[in-house]
Amino acid sequence: MTLSNADLNLIGIRQWSDIKIVHKELDLLLGNGFSINFSDKFRYGSIYERFRENCAPIYKELFSHFDTTNFEEIMLMLTYAKRINNIFNLSITEVSAAVEELKNGLIASINEVHPRSSELSSKLVSALAHQFTTEFKDIFSLSYDLMLYKIIMAAYNAWDIDNDLTFLQDYCWGKKDVGTHYREFMDYQSRSDKHNSVYYIHGNLALFNNKFHILKLIRDENDPKEVGVELIELIARRIHKGNFPLFVSEGTMEEKKQRISSNKYLTFCFNKLGSARRPLMIFGLTLAQNDMHIVNQIKNRPRPIIISVYPEGRSELELRKELIDHRFKFGNDYRQSIDFVDSRSVFPFI
Repeated sequence: MTLSNADLNLIGIRQWSDIKIVHKELDLLLGNGFSINFSDKFRYGSIYERFRENCAPIYKELFSHFDTTNFEEIMLMLTYAKRINNIFNLSITEVSAAVEELKNGLIASINEVHPRSSELSSKLVSALAHQFTTEFKDIFSLSYDLMLYKIIMAAYNAWDIDNDLTFLQDYCWGKKDVGTHYREFMDYQSRSDKHNSVYYIHGNLALFNNKFHILKLIRDENDPKEVGVELIELIARRIHKGNFPLFVSEGTMEEKKQRISSNKYLTFCFNKLGSARRPLMIFGLTLAQNDMHIVNQIKNRPRPIIISVYPEGRSELELRKELIDHRFKFGNDYRQSIDFVDSRSVFPFI
């Protein structure tokens, strides 16, 4: 039995219509729980977990040996192994096979856990784009799927029709001399138009490293080979060429922090979260132990926090325990207010 809104309010879980009246300017931090509302495929977990289920034992051992979940790092190790074997005139057959297994396994895993555009409601994406630009300011994301990418495009398309609207800018606006398939990350904004900023703290499937640059994949509308092609397929083509997306797939808090600190784009986004001043809504995020680096970064500059809670089919005792757990994670020394909102009331998924 689900508690009524009145009962939830007594516990301390409010409706979004009440929260947004109090906070006129609010940043948003999204977790995987946000994406699950688009498709049950996102309930699976991580792309890395899916890969491990399907790959041969030797490849599981490869990741375990180097104590990493980073596909790009393993790919680099294999590339070095091929070079070394060539120098010593040793066989590279097994290493080359591992390279292909890694690429094909990652592509298959992405295809299995990510929905196609035809499975998504364009009306819903447009509604979310409007809400993101009218009810929130900056957007921080821990999900590396393409849902936020699609919302950014919908917001930009709406702005293109009516320049009085706000659009979403993710700092990937620089032009790179690699054709028209990418936009380069720049650590400053070039637009004077009204916009909100987007930060992929754990990366994104559409982001790629290119030596000293971070590039965002875009569809080339002038290329007949790309018109109408799914973005997932374009990403798969880049992986086939040996270019791995920039994303943090799994790991402990320490491993995630190390991955973030090793990349200038991820560090940039992480630092932006730590320096933000506006109240913050946390949506679709359990704040598990391996995401405590996010909690600590928020605590770096305390501000009012609103945490979403999903109350469907849950008892009063269960909900009260979750509220206590969340407050405990921020600690008694956190002097800013922590409120809770019924997640069902925030976005038009239902």
